[in-house]
Amino acid sequence: MTVLTCNLPTASAAVSARSREDDEGGRMIEPVLHFSIGAHPNQDQLRNIETARELHPGWQVKVWQDPVETTGFLLAKYHTKAQSGSQLADLIRLDAVYSQGGVYLDSDVRLIRPLDELCVHKNFFCSEDGYNLTNAVFGATKQSPVIKALIDKLLAEEPDWSDKIIFTTGPAFFARVLQWRQDVIILPRESFYPYNFNEPPCLPLHTSYGVHEWAGSWVPTEQKHKVQSAFSFSTGISAIKRTIKGFLKQMAVKYGSTVERGNKYLGPSPGGSYSFGTDLIVKTSRGFLMSLSGDDLSITPEIALSGTYEEPELRFIQKTLRGGDFFVDVGCNVGVFTLLAARSVGPFGRVFSFDPNCEVILHLRRSLVMNWVHDRVKVFECAVGQVAETATLRYSRFSQGGGNLGKGASLTFDRTVEGFGDVVERETRTVMLDRVFPHDIEIKILKIDVEGFEHSVLAGAQRLLRERSVRFLILELLEEVASEQHPLNVRAVHEVIDYGYRVCRVDATGQLVRCSSVREATNSSRNLVLERL
Repeated sequence: MTVLTCNLPTASAAVSARSREDDEGGRMIEPVLHFSIGAHPNQDQLRNIETARELHPGWQVKVWQDPVETTGFLLAKYHTKAQSGSQLADLIRLDAVYSQGGVYLDSDVRLIRPLDELCVHKNFFCSEDGYNLTNAVFGATKQSPVIKALIDKLLAEEPDWSDKIIFTTGPAFFARVLQWRQDVIILPRESFYPYNFNEPPCLPLHTSYGVHEWAGSWVPTEQKHKVQSAFSFSTGISAIKRTIKGFLKQMAVKYGSTVERGNKYLGPSPGGSYSFGTDLIVKTSRGFLMSLSGDDLSITPEIALSGTYEEPELRFIQKTLRGGDFFVDVGCNVGVFTLLAARSVGPFGRVFSFDPNCEVILHLRRSLVMNWVHDRVKVFECAVGQVAETATLRYSRFSQGGGNLGKGASLTFDRTVEGFGDVVERETRTVMLDRVFPHDIEIKILKIDVEGFEHSVLAGAQRLLRERSVRFLILELLEEVASEQHPLNVRAVHEVIDYGYRVCRVDATGQLVRCSSVREATNSSRNLVLERL
């Protein structure tokens, strides 16, 4: 193994494994950065390595370059079979991280902030598009079972080395092996991929740790020119499509389209329903199968008969979320929003769904499995608030879309309970979003619908909102539901606005409409949208 002379520590220096208890920072992943480069690295590669070193004082930086010392490497027998430098580098990175722990980075990844806070995990991975799991950036502890699973798969089933790299040792291979493992930590796409290879470059977000610059150092020059030409052509076509789409939208607004006039366009008709014991299995207008309570008279009738619920907000979510994004659903109920988000973010995006009602959570879990998206949704059977504590949840079995944590009067809830009866009381726990997400990562959409206690959820997410880690915030702001809590909700919303958010609402087509005030936004919509500036 040759070590570059760019002010880097020698790659042969010993690495002392640190446990979580031994390291005062709570680190699990060892403080080692690994790079694998070709025989003739360019200045950009050297610059990225040097930048990473400067951001991580006290870390070891190991640069793996031919010829590599393979003693102890489990995949060494494949080194002579690899048909490209990229395949060889893919093999080396797995053995390097498995044997020594640390973080692997492709040399075209430009770091912009340190990775220390990510090292409190046992591993972390990222996706460039939500559908493949990149191997350009990942971290794991020494002898990680996750990395061992990748190595074991290669040893058990030798790749067809003539196949495309993405399938033999690259992102599609990582995705195939790791998709259903519950011990894999996934980061939001924009942590390292603010733009994809077929998109124009853009500035990273303040929540980004780095930027994958898509240098393609392994691609021959003539092939790279072809890719760049194709990219330019596809970008031009995309611009034309956007122009046409914008023109059609203007005409629809000017002359009154069917969508705007109808105000409740639902898409394809629901595919019907059937009973499941005392419950229902319903096919929604977007083709989801949903498990619903046959006793519930709050949201079940609307979903079962129309195939949708809060359609404008669903349209906004569908237009906004991309593969690899994070969506947080506080007050998820039976999962109308969770299901759409799960399909939109792909297998390597993530959805976090919270609800203290075990009955609606049961239906949500059934629906996730029926729609085959339970690999990407983390379900929390608990409430969300400003402190971690226990609370008493009260709800009627006939109105499972509404509940009360007993911290304030709600005239709507009281009248509903009086009308339906059959009140259930259950102890539940409350968590804070700032603790569920212990460091600032990009959350594309945070949706909150907690029957008047939105201010409590916002209070427990002060760090995330103050650091503007949330791109869009959707929350219900109804005085009739919140009752005496309403002024607290309005005050909490204005605090978020002061952090650097603007007030919007969603129109019937799912487009954001900017508003001059909170009152203007809520005059025509039950949900308010706050957009990060």
